[in-house]
Amino acid sequence: MGRALLYGFLLLMAGFFLLPVYLVVLTALKEPARITLETVWQWPHPPYWESFRTAWEAFRPKFQNSVVLAVSATLLSALVGSLNGYVLAKWPFRGSGLLFALILFGMFIPYQGILIPLFQFMKSIGLYGSLFGLVLVHVIYGIPIVTLAIVAGLGFGFAAVMIGASLLLGPKNPTPEKLAPYECGMPAVGDARERHSVKF
Repeated sequence: MGRALLYGFLLLMAGFFLLPVYLVVLTALKEPARITLETVWQWPHPPYWESFRTAWEAFRPKFQNSVVLAVSATLLSALVGSLNGYVLAKWPFRGSGLLFALILFGMFIPYQGILIPLFQFMKSIGLYGSLFGLVLVHVIYGIPIVTLAIVAGLGFGFAAVMIGASLLLGPKNPTPEKLAPYECGMPAVGDARERHSVKF
C-alpha cells in the first residue's frame, strides 16, 4: 500500500512537471490566430504543421553552421593535436619540454581575457563574421588539450602496458632469481615516464 502511494505521488509530480511540455506541444500544433487563453488546453483539430516548417527554415542555416563548426573544428584540432602529441611523446628533442609547457599554457588563458584582442585581430585579417574564422579559433583553442591527451595517453599507456605485461608474463611465485630476467623491462617504464615529463 505504501509503495503504491509513493508511485502515485511520483506519477502526480511527474505529470505536474510535464505540464509545460504539454502546453508547448499544444501551442506548436495550433495556428497562430487560434492561440488564445480560452483554447490553451484544447487539442487542435486539425494539427497545424506549417509552424514547424517555418521554424526549420529559419533554424536550418544556423544548424548547418553549428554542424560544420563542430565537426571541422573537432577533426582539425584532433589531427593537429595528435601530431604534436606524438612528436613530443615519441621523438623528444632539445627544448621539447619547454615547447610542451608553452602549448599547455594556452589551456590556462581565460577566454574573457582575449575576447577584445581576438576580435580586433580577426577583424584586421578579414575573418571576422565568417565561419572559417570561427572554425580557426576553435581549432587553435582545441590543440593544447588534444596535445596533452595524446602525450599523457602515450606515456602512461606505454607504462601501463609494460607493467601489465610484466605482471601477466612474469613468474607466478616471484623471487629475486626469477625476477632477474624481467628487470630489464622496468627501466623502459621509467624511461617512458621520464620522456613524457615536462622539463625546463
